[in-house]
Amino acid sequence: MPGNLLTAPPFPTVLPDIDSVAYQTARRILEDHPVTASMPPMDLSALAQHLANVITDGLVDEIDDLRTDLADAHTALTAATKDLRAVRRELGQVRRGIVTDGTRVAS
Repeated sequence: MPGNLLTAPPFPTVLPDIDSVAYQTARRILEDHPVTASMPPMDLSALAQHLANVITDGLVDEIDDLRTDLADAHTALTAATKDLRAVRRELGQVRRGIVTDGTRVAS
């Protein structure tokens, strides 16, 4: 049978990781906030850990997205570098009078 939704906290009850900087920061902020300062200590700890988890998970997702974007940009840069080298090589051949089919142009 599920718990009473009217009296249950609106966040999951989790054991706090008291060594976590994210937890400690969230806990301090919640202790100082007028709305949450009067919460029972166990509920305050659970809410602080829940907030730390949500923030940390969000940051991990954002870092993963940035890592993917960086890999895509690296791939595009590598392709652009290859194209630039090919254009430079072709330009050098034109300057030396070599037509793109490998024959020399009479000068």
